Amino acid sequence: MNRIGIGWPGFALLWNQGDVRGLACAGLFALVLNYAILVGGWFPWSLAACTWLAGTMLSARWRRAAEPRSASAEEAARREELLTGAQTEYLKGHWFEAEALLEELTALDRFDLPAHLLLATLWRRTGRFEAAEKRLQLIGGLPGASRWLLEREQESRALARRKEEAAEAEGLEARRERGDSAVVGERGH
Repeated sequence: MNRIGIGWPGFALLWNQGDVRGLACAGLFALVLNYAILVGGWFPWSLAACTWLAGTMLSARWRRAAEPRSASAEEAARREELLTGAQTEYLKGHWFEAEALLEELTALDRFDLPAHLLLATLWRRTGRFEAAEKRLQLIGGLPGASRWLLEREQESRALARRKEEAAEAEGLEARRERGDSAVVGERGH
């Protein structure tokens, strides 16, 4: 499959990561290549070859930009230190410290799925539901996200439950403020 991905710009991105941009690139390349062959006149193959070469070079550059870069030993140690620190702060209930470490980690490595997932969990726990939902959507688009599918689904379910609980609590509070006798009876006051 790698040989086909190298020979047809955009195909590797589409096949390996399921990225729609790869489909757009491959389709655009097909249109340009067909146009080059049709209007090439006496030298259709030279124009087609130039089109293929340019498309392949652009696709390779695009692919490199979309892939996670390999880190040095120092960067890997720093990322591990940040993640461990964030987990420790999260477990202690120090939300701000954990969030700061996770934000630093995701800025350092935007492909760090465990950091993104922990950040979404943190935001769910602190009631920032929309931010948590957006982060879960972001995780779904990152390379390697399929390995974290179960965790993402569990977090999505926990987020949905937490949103329902918050909505119910808000509704009970609003009814209690209005003086609804059924709410007062439920609370045993």
